[in-house]
Amino acid sequence: MNLANLVEQGARLCPDQPALHFEGETFSYRQLGEASSRAANGFAGLGIGRGDRVALWLPNTVAFVIAYLGVHKLGAVAVTINTALTAEELGFILNDCGARLFLTTAAMYCALPAAELIAAAPELQHVVLIEGAGEDTEEGAIAFADLLRRGAATFCCAEMASDDPALILYTSGTTGFPKGAVLAHGAAIAAVETAVAAFGIAPGDRVLLPLATFHSFGQTAALLPALAAGATLLLHRQFELQPVLRAIEEQKATVFFGVPTLYILLQSHAAPAQLQSVRRFFSAGAPLPVAVAHQWYTTFKVPIHEGYGLTEIFLGTFNADPISRPGSVGRPLPGVRIRIADATGASARPGEAGEVLIATPSMMLGYWRRPDESAAVLRNGWLHTGDMGRMDEDGYLTIVDRLKDMVNVGGVKVYPSEVEHVLYQHPAVAEAAVYGIPEAVLGEQVQASVVLKAGADVPPQALIAFCR
Repeated sequence: MNLANLVEQGARLCPDQPALHFEGETFSYRQLGEASSRAANGFAGLGIGRGDRVALWLPNTVAFVIAYLGVHKLGAVAVTINTALTAEELGFILNDCGARLFLTTAAMYCALPAAELIAAAPELQHVVLIEGAGEDTEEGAIAFADLLRRGAATFCCAEMASDDPALILYTSGTTGFPKGAVLAHGAAIAAVETAVAAFGIAPGDRVLLPLATFHSFGQTAALLPALAAGATLLLHRQFELQPVLRAIEEQKATVFFGVPTLYILLQSHAAPAQLQSVRRFFSAGAPLPVAVAHQWYTTFKVPIHEGYGLTEIFLGTFNADPISRPGSVGRPLPGVRIRIADATGASARPGEAGEVLIATPSMMLGYWRRPDESAAVLRNGWLHTGDMGRMDEDGYLTIVDRLKDMVNVGGVKVYPSEVEHVLYQHPAVAEAAVYGIPEAVLGEQVQASVVLKAGADVPPQALIAFCR
């Protein structure tokens, strides 16, 4: 088996069907298959092989999809990294995962302290640049376009075992130190196949994705299911309101993936006629406010289906009946078991809140090189999520709170200790406490209480600028 085979079948069954549309260009399944094969051959020519970690620090682009699939074809491990991270955080991840190959854009790379970054990652051997990289590319770096030109257009996917790692997705914890969740080929394939069936994605669908492809939600709920189903993926570099609205109308999008913040913005600016082609809307990444879901259905007459998942498991639940079950993230997907544990560890009664425990075929193998932290959350076949929830008698799950010390800003997880760490680096700060406060659009906003050192006088705006 190989995760890339899910997309390869599209190249075999519907080679001329449009697979990907991005910034005015359309790529067929045949073209996507050939390009990812060229990438796999190019990576192999650099000495990258089975099990090697390849870091992708890329925005949503065609190059991300091509490189991502090429890495899997080769049997290497894709490490997709948040593009908002600082150079220090990026260097930590490159070193922690032992990346041998690093892909990013020329502009992002030029903005980095490249020498220090490479020095911080001793196993890193090659840097490949996209967008703007050419003959005058940075010294020692390779242009992705040149790599593709040199690679052959055919490549037989490496045969992988079910428990061979396919992905390492980094997620922070309350300690503030990123941990790499290791997801195997078997787990990722199970998640994608479940998503295709549960979401009802079909070959004729046009799936609009403005969410980050480096994130597990973007990959396993939208990107891979769309390509596995033979649908057309309408990929956007980022969410920009008016371009997304135009794309829905002009490209006749039928399926849309977003986080609650996007729906709040669309609800305020979109007319029903602009969204009439979309038959299904999906939301995850943060709780969808019931009032937002209700107003959305009242205005657009199509409900938002909510789901629940984590980086460590991909997908867990899906609400197929959001009209009669508002506020619920749905029932467990096929093959997924969920248990609500009370303070003693016993199963809670229906309607009683407790920690959400999940057992699923798509569960991570563990955290990369962190056996103690893996053992703390993976116990007796169950993942202890750290989320509080309750389940009713019909098996519908509602997330009610979080055990973890975390602020959720529009689906982006912000860990207070990370922000506190930055504040403490300011010479005038004696003490800092960071927490979340309600915010109408993003759900939560980060706020800090700060005690300055004696004699110091620093305005809040200066501390905010320092944090930025």
